[in-house]
Amino acid sequence: MTPSNGNDNNDDEHPEGRSASSSLARLQLSKTLIDPTNDFSTRYDAVRCYLDVLAKPVGSLGSLEDHAARMSALRRSLAPRVDVAICLIFAGDHGVAGDASEGGANCSSYPQSVTGMVLRGIDEGVAGCSVLARANGAMLRVVDVGVVAAAAAAADPPPTATNAREEVEGGDGRGRRRRQRLRPDHGPVVRRPSRGEAGVDGGTKNFCVDDAMTESEVERCVSIGKEETGKFIDEANADIVVFGEVGIGNTTSSSALIVALCGTTMDDVRSLCGIGASTTRDGIDSGGKVVSRKVAIIEEAMRYRRDESTLKGEPLMALSAVGGAEIAALVGGMIEASDRDVPVLVDGFIVTTAAMIACMIDPSVTRVLLFATKSTEVGQSVALDVINGIATSNGIPPPVAPALDMRLRMGEATGALLALPLVRSACAIVAELATLDEVLGLASNLPSAKNMDAIQATTVAGTNPTMENAADVATGSAGLGPVWSSGVVVAMGSHLASAGTHAA
Repeated sequence: MTPSNGNDNNDDEHPEGRSASSSLARLQLSKTLIDPTNDFSTRYDAVRCYLDVLAKPVGSLGSLEDHAARMSALRRSLAPRVDVAICLIFAGDHGVAGDASEGGANCSSYPQSVTGMVLRGIDEGVAGCSVLARANGAMLRVVDVGVVAAAAAAADPPPTATNAREEVEGGDGRGRRRRQRLRPDHGPVVRRPSRGEAGVDGGTKNFCVDDAMTESEVERCVSIGKEETGKFIDEANADIVVFGEVGIGNTTSSSALIVALCGTTMDDVRSLCGIGASTTRDGIDSGGKVVSRKVAIIEEAMRYRRDESTLKGEPLMALSAVGGAEIAALVGGMIEASDRDVPVLVDGFIVTTAAMIACMIDPSVTRVLLFATKSTEVGQSVALDVINGIATSNGIPPPVAPALDMRLRMGEATGALLALPLVRSACAIVAELATLDEVLGLASNLPSAKNMDAIQATTVAGTNPTMENAADVATGSAGLGPVWSSGVVVAMGSHLASAGTHAA
């Protein structure tokens, strides 16, 4: 789908520094990007080739180069933008996190009621996602798809958009923060459903003794995820979606989903389970009691189903058996973003699990995924391997590893919000970084023949062109393929050849 967010495909925003050959290269690449007959992989590969001839050692910007190519290919532009970032969080409660006295399994270090308390903090504009959304210029919205009614009621009634626009005079600043958390035209941050309209009224069931959700509840949550994502993208004219979650117990649910969907043996369950929301500063499960409890819960859930292998590779069935309302909504949201070619910043373990399920349902979702943060939960690496396998088997460039490794484990999209500046930087690289041709043209003295080999060696991935084969590089016969011969390396090869002749 051609982007409708105003990205300009005639996008040399800094033409004054462009040489004629570089402008030609960018023009050729722009044509590749906007050609409706070119699929995502063709566009992505073309941008990667262009990045290889920029004024830097090939591949030296690491994962940033994948992000740059992915953004350009999705938005079909050499000047992709992340001017408008939206952060959409889905919230839901899990029966397995309920107290044992009420039919739950006490899977978390925190009581189930904390989910509602987090929503209250978001309403007040003081939660982690609220703070980081403001700090990184993202519009925030939270959709309740299944929070226990008592927990949701504990929060103050959400303010109206009109109240949110009121000025605050005096006070200690708390009220001002509360009102700054909203954009005037987009209503309250936390969207709570009317009775009977939630994805799952009252949260999911304890999946150790029943299915977490009915099939119709799963379908409703996926549908809500699609609808809310599409609505928010349209309202904001968004360039990127940051997805997050809130839900005590969803780490246990995500681990159970991976076990069910990936056919992981029960012997491997312990290695997949982490502490989740911890009560210690270092996140270490002293004595292993929390992890042992989670392992026991997942084992009990699989024994209840007798043959867990029936869930392998069946994403909707697995969501019904051991999933969460917010996880199902995230699945729908990512599918909707992919249908619109809108990039997705994926938060930690729970959102990665949802991404895995979305990719199982629709492999094209792998195109839009930018993974923000490495989770402390081992299960994330399993989900990432599945996603990469799906991408590769469908001829799609697999997403690169998560950008941040800061031992983040908060949820609420906090890791993905922190990664927003990295994506903005990737867009700037492809839009503004000079080509080697331009840098050589700016030099007061052309490099000597002695130094040309070193320059050429860092120019083309997988080749070490010399003066003698510069013409081969220019014509695309140096193993670079048709994309290179279409103009991207023509300019570079011609410049190297002429520079070598002059220096000699």
